Amino acid sequence: MLGSSTVTSTGNTVLNGDLGLSPGTSITGFTPGLVNGAPHAADAVALQALIDAHLAYTTLQTQPFIQDLTGQNLGGLTLTPGVRKFDSSAQLTGELTLDALGNSNARFDFQIGSTLTTADCNASVRLINGAQADNVFWQVGSSATLGTYNKFDGTIIADQSIGLNTGAIMFGRALALNTAVTLDFNTITVPTGIPEPAYTICQR
Repeated sequence: MLGSSTVTSTGNTVLNGDLGLSPGTSITGFTPGLVNGAPHAADAVALQALIDAHLAYTTLQTQPFIQDLTGQNLGGLTLTPGVRKFDSSAQLTGELTLDALGNSNARFDFQIGSTLTTADCNASVRLINGAQADNVFWQVGSSATLGTYNKFDGTIIADQSIGLNTGAIMFGRALALNTAVTLDFNTITVPTGIPEPAYTICQR
């Protein structure tokens, strides 16, 4: 996880991975929240992570896309590998299925012009046929907000902020390039080649 101005947690958030902040220095709420990794605030490691995230953002943003999904809800879609584009906002209500067609190295990239939002208690990403959360990337032109008690997969790189509402579960990374990451009783696990744990959607 990476923020630029602040990283703030409310409640018993669990981050299974490293936490970075640069150039800001304010990381709050990780008591009672828990970081099962290394925290880095305004140090060389966090700065390099921010530089790398900016580079990844630009790379994702400039890829040629195979499908324009502008105006469509991601919920109910089954997508095969490739780059998809939204001219403005993207919304997920219900389940999005990503089908790797048996290729565990398959990439799923999303270019979103403005915001990414997911519905409260009614949004999830399902990975099938070898799809891996580590190979799913969301480039977001402004801010991303995950609704309450969602289950979300992939790395979000947002130009501005990222917010996870109460109980949202993420198997991926949240990288906010210019402002804050805000958490509320979330579980975030950085994919490292391990199988994704089973989740019950809208578990409270």
